[in-house]
Parts: sequence; structure tokens; C-alpha cells
Amino acid sequence: MIKVRAHGVLNIVMFVFLALVFGGSIAFAGPKSDAVKTMAEIMLRLNHHPSGSEMEVLRKITKSESASKHELVLASVLMNLEHKASSADKKKLKAILDDQSASHAVHDIASILASLNHKPSGGDKKKLQKLIQ
Repeated sequence: MIKVRAHGVLNIVMFVFLALVFGGSIAFAGPKSDAVKTMAEIMLRLNHHPSGSEMEVLRKITKSESASKHELVLASVLMNLEHKASSADKKKLKAILDDQSASHAVHDIASILASLNHKPSGGDKKKLQKLIQ
């Protein structure tokens, strides 16, 4: 039988607690916002650029008070998309990718948009599918 000192148990409990509090958003990716899910759905159907009705949905996201600053940028980049992101928009995407506070879902969309060429790759589509679930 293994004896564990009370101090050792306390360290384990504290480690698990801190991992859940500070690493939970990374480990479990957290809930996805409606804006993220909507953009992922649009990107799954994407072929060169968003359709007229999709542009209207994206425009609503850019005016939403509930969307995060990152989501506002992503919606704007997606609206500007013509086969791929512009150089100026790629700089905005890089800023999101470099921001440690960006959620995993936002990071995935930014990464996909940064490398996009006409439409998402097969691997990108798998990531987008996970974002809408």
C-alpha cells in the first residue's frame, strides 16, 4: 500500500484546481460564441468569398455589442475576403494569433483565414466542423 502524506495530497489537489482554473480554457477550449459558430458555418460553405446573405450576417456580427474584439476583426476580415485575405488583413490575423488571450476557437478561425486560398482545406474543414458543434 502506498502512503501519501497529507502535504502530498494537498499539493495534488492544489495542482488540479489551478490547472482547471488557469488552464481550463486551453484544455477544454471553452464554450464557443454564436459569432464563432456562425463564422465557422460560413467558412465551411466558402468558395472564393462569402455570399450576399452571408455578408449581411457578417455585417451584423461587426455591429454586435456581444462579439469580442477578436470576433469583430475576424468578421471584418471574412467580409473583405476575395479568394484570400489581403496583406492588411493578414497583419490583423497575425495580431490575433500572437495574442495569448485569444480563445482557441478564435485562434483556429484566424489561422484558417490567414492561410486560406479560395476555400478551406480538408483539415481546416475538420477544425471548422468542431467549432460548430
